[in-house]
Amino acid sequence: MSARLKGELVHPNRTGIISQIHYSPDGKRIIAGDYPGGVVVVWDVATGKQLTAIETGYGYRGSAQYFFLSPDWQTLYVSRQKRKVERLEKEGKRLMHWTFEGDVRAWNLATGQIAKTFKHEPPRGMRAMQLSPDGTKFVTSDEIPGTYEGQPKSGVSLWDVETGQYRTLPDGLEPDKFSPDGGTLAMTSADQGYAQAVKLFDTATGKEKLSVPIKDANARVFVLAFSPDGRLMIANYAVYEKDKKSDKARSWLKWWDSTTGREVATFAADPNDYFTYRCRLSPDGRNLAVANWQGDKRRLFLFSVPDKQLVKTVVLGEKKEGGKIAPVRAGLQSGRQVVGDHHPGTSRDKRGIGCPRHRPAAHPSD
Repeated sequence: MSARLKGELVHPNRTGIISQIHYSPDGKRIIAGDYPGGVVVVWDVATGKQLTAIETGYGYRGSAQYFFLSPDWQTLYVSRQKRKVERLEKEGKRLMHWTFEGDVRAWNLATGQIAKTFKHEPPRGMRAMQLSPDGTKFVTSDEIPGTYEGQPKSGVSLWDVETGQYRTLPDGLEPDKFSPDGGTLAMTSADQGYAQAVKLFDTATGKEKLSVPIKDANARVFVLAFSPDGRLMIANYAVYEKDKKSDKARSWLKWWDSTTGREVATFAADPNDYFTYRCRLSPDGRNLAVANWQGDKRRLFLFSVPDKQLVKTVVLGEKKEGGKIAPVRAGLQSGRQVVGDHHPGTSRDKRGIGCPRHRPAAHPSD
């Protein structure tokens, strides 16, 4: 046991994984949720006392990153859905009739009581959600009821937290990332799972204001982060050699000017290696940390955001005989600690800074 261990906080649910851990802005509280149990707990840092436990509901959601906090730490948001399918045959075709119950529930974090519920009318499923940094809006990834030959149609809705009103956005979009001021939402336009364009929408009007075309076939793209001023957009960009085959591919970090759509920098991963679909920004937004998840070495790449340059690579582990990854003791020369994911879909960033993880669950990085 390390002498540096100051104490431990025990989550009441021992059967799942701890999927998110965040400090409050003042450093006096810690919040954590288990997955798939859905129990979110708040502790007092000084005493270790459990302050609140909220049962948001058991379930395998679109991502293990399932709860979101308002900036003032007063409200907890969690989406959920129930889906029902009825198989039928019509004119010789085998069809599936889908119905959904979905909502986003908001809890008072201090009391643990539900404060508000957001629902579509007519009902839709809600696979996942993401709250804007300013806490005034959220976006949901929806499933639309109806009769289909296979899986249900997907949709996206943009919600106003104060009024509870929503607007549906065009078909074929997958939400990626809000800008730091919450005024812009980056989304990927996709067809058959492959990206056609990265689109930026004005969250006040719901109107598209920029489209960056993706010219490569069999590409999957996910916007990881914006620079603090919102002028720079950083994305994971992977191109697969063959359709519906993920064994051979190339991966890059692409940096775009979010005003013009011009590519301003690109960094390539090794062949058949991939950057993860999660990142960490430093509190001042000047440094970006992202890791790889394939190859013989697991590495952490540290980038200067203002300079758009790779400044350091830290080897975290090496593949040994049998395919296991053995950790490598490595530290940063500056003496500052970098805390990364300890399990796919989990977060240990002390300031609660990270990337939303709804859509990437469908990608091989998870």
